Amino acid sequence: MLTLLNDRTYQVTVEKVENVKVGEQSRTIVTGWAVDKMRQTALPLAVAGTGMTVSRNTRVDLEKTYGLDPSDQAGFTIVIPQGVQNFDLMCQAPGTTMTRHINVQRLMSRFRMQYISTRVHRLMFYAAHLGNREAMKDLRDAVRRRVVGETDFYDSWIQRHETMTQQEAEPVIAAFSKTPLISVVTPVYNVDEVWLRKCVESMQNQWYTNWELCLADDHSPSAHVKPLLEELAASDSRIKIVFRDSNGRIAAATNSAIELATGDYVGFMDNDDELAPQALFEVVRALNDQPDTDFVYSDEDKINEQGKRFDPFFKPNYSPNLLLGHNYITHFVVVSRALLDKVGALRSEYDGSQDYDFVLRATEQAHHVHHIPQMLYHWRTLASSVAGDPRSKMYAYEAGRKAIEAALERRGIAGDVRMLDNLGTYKIDYADYTPTVAVVASSLADAQVKQLREMTDYPSFTVIAAAADSVNDVAKRRSEDVIVLLNGMKPTDGTWLREMVNYARPSSVGVVGGKVFDTKKRVLNVGVTLRALKQGEPFEMRGSWDEGIGYYFRDLLPRDMFAATEDCMLVRRKEFVEIGGLNTRLAEGLRGIDYCARMYQQSGHTVLWEPYSVFTDCKRTHLSINKDDVAEYLEMHREIVDPFAAACFPPASEEQRGIVYNLDQVDAKQDGSTVLVNGWAADIHGGEQVDISLAESPVARLRSLSRYGRPDVNAITTVPPDSILGFRAEISVPGGRKQLANDKLRLRMRTSTDSQEVVIPVQSSPVLAGLLNFLRKVALLGHPRRTTRRLLDKYWGPRWQKHVYHNLIRRTERYDETAVRNEISLFAYQPLISLLVPVYNVEPKWLEKCVDSVRNQSYPNWELCLADDHSSEPHVRPLLERYAQQDSRIKVVFRPENGHISRATNSALEEASGEFVGLLDNDDELAPQALFEVVKTLNEHPDTDLIYSDEDKEDEEGNRFDPHFKPNYSPDLLMSTNYISHFGVYRKSIVDEIGGFRVGYEGSQDYDLVLRFVEKTTPDHIQHIAKVLYHWRTLATSTASSGGAKSYTSDAGLRALQSAVDRRGIQAEVVSAGPNGIYNVHYDVSGDELVSVIIPTKNGYDNIERCVSSIIDKTDYPNYEIIIADNGSDNPHMQDLYQRFAKKLGDRFRVEEIDIPFNFSRINNIAAQKASGRYLLFLNDDTEVISPSWMTRMVSFAQLDRIGVVGAKLYYPTETIQHAGIVLGLGGAAGHIQVGFPRGDFGYFGRLIENVNYSAVTAACCMVKADDFRAVHGFDEALAVAYNDVDLCIRIHEQLGRDIVWAHEVELYHYESVTRGYDIESKKKKARLDRESAKFRKKYAEIVDNDPYYNPNLSRTSGNYWVREK
Repeated sequence: MLTLLNDRTYQVTVEKVENVKVGEQSRTIVTGWAVDKMRQTALPLAVAGTGMTVSRNTRVDLEKTYGLDPSDQAGFTIVIPQGVQNFDLMCQAPGTTMTRHINVQRLMSRFRMQYISTRVHRLMFYAAHLGNREAMKDLRDAVRRRVVGETDFYDSWIQRHETMTQQEAEPVIAAFSKTPLISVVTPVYNVDEVWLRKCVESMQNQWYTNWELCLADDHSPSAHVKPLLEELAASDSRIKIVFRDSNGRIAAATNSAIELATGDYVGFMDNDDELAPQALFEVVRALNDQPDTDFVYSDEDKINEQGKRFDPFFKPNYSPNLLLGHNYITHFVVVSRALLDKVGALRSEYDGSQDYDFVLRATEQAHHVHHIPQMLYHWRTLASSVAGDPRSKMYAYEAGRKAIEAALERRGIAGDVRMLDNLGTYKIDYADYTPTVAVVASSLADAQVKQLREMTDYPSFTVIAAAADSVNDVAKRRSEDVIVLLNGMKPTDGTWLREMVNYARPSSVGVVGGKVFDTKKRVLNVGVTLRALKQGEPFEMRGSWDEGIGYYFRDLLPRDMFAATEDCMLVRRKEFVEIGGLNTRLAEGLRGIDYCARMYQQSGHTVLWEPYSVFTDCKRTHLSINKDDVAEYLEMHREIVDPFAAACFPPASEEQRGIVYNLDQVDAKQDGSTVLVNGWAADIHGGEQVDISLAESPVARLRSLSRYGRPDVNAITTVPPDSILGFRAEISVPGGRKQLANDKLRLRMRTSTDSQEVVIPVQSSPVLAGLLNFLRKVALLGHPRRTTRRLLDKYWGPRWQKHVYHNLIRRTERYDETAVRNEISLFAYQPLISLLVPVYNVEPKWLEKCVDSVRNQSYPNWELCLADDHSSEPHVRPLLERYAQQDSRIKVVFRPENGHISRATNSALEEASGEFVGLLDNDDELAPQALFEVVKTLNEHPDTDLIYSDEDKEDEEGNRFDPHFKPNYSPDLLMSTNYISHFGVYRKSIVDEIGGFRVGYEGSQDYDLVLRFVEKTTPDHIQHIAKVLYHWRTLATSTASSGGAKSYTSDAGLRALQSAVDRRGIQAEVVSAGPNGIYNVHYDVSGDELVSVIIPTKNGYDNIERCVSSIIDKTDYPNYEIIIADNGSDNPHMQDLYQRFAKKLGDRFRVEEIDIPFNFSRINNIAAQKASGRYLLFLNDDTEVISPSWMTRMVSFAQLDRIGVVGAKLYYPTETIQHAGIVLGLGGAAGHIQVGFPRGDFGYFGRLIENVNYSAVTAACCMVKADDFRAVHGFDEALAVAYNDVDLCIRIHEQLGRDIVWAHEVELYHYESVTRGYDIESKKKKARLDRESAKFRKKYAEIVDNDPYYNPNLSRTSGNYWVREK
């Protein structure tokens, strides 16, 4: 396929180019498809050229992908007359015509190159598998797994396993405490008499006799059906019949049969199939063994017209994820009547897959789904049943897809369902799940690790090169949601990680495994079953070539699995750490199996194996598990179970090509006029003789073909021993070797089940033949990896940041103690600072470090108030008493009972006598300069009420990491999260006034305190020290180490924030934003005031249609008007578009013609003068609304008196951040922060899911009060293109004292300056940009150098909150 056009809006793809002959004339036919993706319709096409035509046709395969109507003719066929070499293909979009100039020969050449490339790869594949000793071994092993041996295996299996007799069953039946009536329901339609009688006989032969058979005739036109049914009903009182008045198809007919049923349980059977005689006995035995069972299914096989059983389907135990890939349950299904009544009968809208829909619904509601691992159902195969094209029943497969979609909707799961190439199989792509991932790569060279990073297409991942034995330590150190372990694995496709994460979406899944091949494309690992492990062959299908569909899609569909191995597995990091990671004392291979077993035992989470993440194992030695190690492990872990076990995995399950062959020798005469081919060909599907002929060729003919025995091949193939497999072909090429330059010779090999065309490599030169043979051998050896260029990942993010932060510490924390003490002695104001520390059962070493950090303070005028909250550990009291004796500044109080942290801190507060109180946890540390910096700030700002600093974390070894560099006081950020946190120092008089810490907010008591505290002061009395003065200890149970370590803290924070909103008289709802400690405040909108949406454009037809349509279709705010500021459009279609919107919106839509030289500021100022709204919403035309509440959220902020400008969260179409706030001085004058972060990423300390105060936001989407806009005289028209939005925000903030807020729930796409932008292609435009940048920097020099809403310790170049290097 070749793509001629592909952008956000349109796509035109050519699928085929071919020359055809019609009579004496040649034609070139070009076929493909063209769609308008934005409008979800076919893209009109036209061609310019003599005698050319273009016709259109529907494309069902594109309907779902592009949302097309079934009547849309997206496909196209272009007929090009002989002699025409060039033509223009015109794509007629509504607002413009896009022309592609096509050269026919060049187009055909590109397709020819694609064809050659495909053929070369295929020939290389065959060459790599045939013709040498190792390949012959591979072939022999594959042949032994062929389907031809399956029947013998199954006959033997039946003899060994189906040994119970009716006589043996009768005493078991007599002992049943539960003998329910089972109603078997069967729809009947035009069935042959013989098969219906077989069906009924199979019921009458049941060992268990308490049954009824309910037959519903679906208005069969065949005359024999009605009397036959009446005869059967008369012969047995347990047979009930009903005749429908009209044909309703299978669901309606089955429901009619269900209406006849009076049994406690209902089973389902087709009218030409058979039940095994023990079927109902085994069902009732299962119901007696486990009485809460209400859904039963069994294994099944097929039965032909002669009664021969074959093709057994040994099913797994209930596998919900496999069920979402295809209906593996099918037959025999029995459900309780109560469950049937609860979920409802079959639904006609799913006819063709009505059973699939029912199974999905029933298993959702079932108390217990029970699998009977026996062949209780025989599915009749008739010649007529497979005569038609399976695609003629596409409606059935489409119904299956809809059934899965309905299941997902019922379960509240967002996902996209699509049919796969194997009809009746489906794939789910789950939505809205992009956890952060750490890929731990072992046994890979540096170059391979680099390649892994570069090829992986996933929004938020890190690759860590580590030894296989160190994965547990790596997992403990990481903070990502998910860990992927890869040991020597090379993904074959960049989507591998997306697929693994996709199948980790179900909450029940704890491990995901992938599909592993060796370098010859043979299966190595498709998941481990306990049955296979016990048999000493853990890796089913190992050695199979990747052909066919496997055993009932064994390696083609995701399925619940017993275990995956640690060389290729995804785990949830937190669970991995909690469970204890891998047991490295075990043998390799068993480590992953053991982890999966422990995980299932401890959490109930399961393993899901999926085939879409494909890997090649690059290790010299592939993972294997010693049988003795397996036996020892299983002996020690007898409690292990496989919840998804199948009774058997047939050894002959791999469906591969029926014809295998080899060309042993190809010789050509010197002139090439005769070619001799010696070789062999075998049919290992059916043992037929392979028909061999010469494929049609204008330059050659098959002169003779003789056959001869090849006992050496007979010995390694499963064909009849007397098969004649060898052949000798003599081919005449009258024109000699030169005739073969453009027409290769091909042998055509055919049987009734397979056909292949084999290229004959003609080469008469002995020298060249020898060279080619040598090269072929080299190819079989593989290509050694060159490791001379070992690339170091010096700038790899997290490691590099750790290094940079340590440099920052060394650079900025150089305090001269003498100089500091001298400076302190000169302080005019030296207040006493009381440090409040609640103590409870703290380990001595952490408390000692905490106390020492206070005693080591440079500033001496402090007191440490320690309040023990009735610790139960005996070491605490004497330790505190010793501290009090050692230093008179240390006060200790012992509470008589445990009151939790709020009461304990209040007890410490009662002991405090200082003017200010600081908060310190009993296992954290203060930097030695902390109080010095605090008092220094108090001397500079004596009226300060609250001081807070930056902070970092410190692990148990004393390593500092993860610094939180904070902005100056940010009220909206504080309403999203307690970013102030540590180190906080508060004026004690205000703390006393508000009553200290409140009981009932434990876990977020400090957040509640600061929210109440700021209500008693003003922002100018709050100071931020941009230095790390506090080290937050990370212990396994602390909130510092894990956002989920104290989930109750988030709930307490929610209550604290709601209390603050209520206290302030604000009507708002407070909700969690997802992660612990991050919240959204949804302010009620008062009055639904008019919003004027101002959209500048010039000839932006597609942009305006997309933008305005998205506003109309998605906006839930009711009161807005749209003003198009048209900057001189000359596209006549624009007026048609405007009229369409005016007709839809009336006077709420109007166009202001502003035909002036481009000046963004002036255009918007003119349009704003025409606006009637209380709020002005400036919006680029290349945006598209995502969230329906976008305008409501903007108004909810803009209505607040203190808010000046509200910004939006804008995404590139690649689902990455385009705008999340503007930082002054970033990249020069000002720049966007966190650009390129993936959608769904939390950002720096949650900044992408919090409402954040910045100095500025982009005018691509921002809202401002109209009065404020006029008060500062709008945009500065001297800034025509750049920085005008930043300048507006700064003036509103400085002149009006209002805050700028970036609202993360206001989400739109921004297609980044499609019509306008910061264009630096020309020197003139770059010079203008430079002038505006210089003008802006000069005007705002002080804040550009130190943005108060950023942090001086953060980078001015990276844009991702990285630590500043210089």
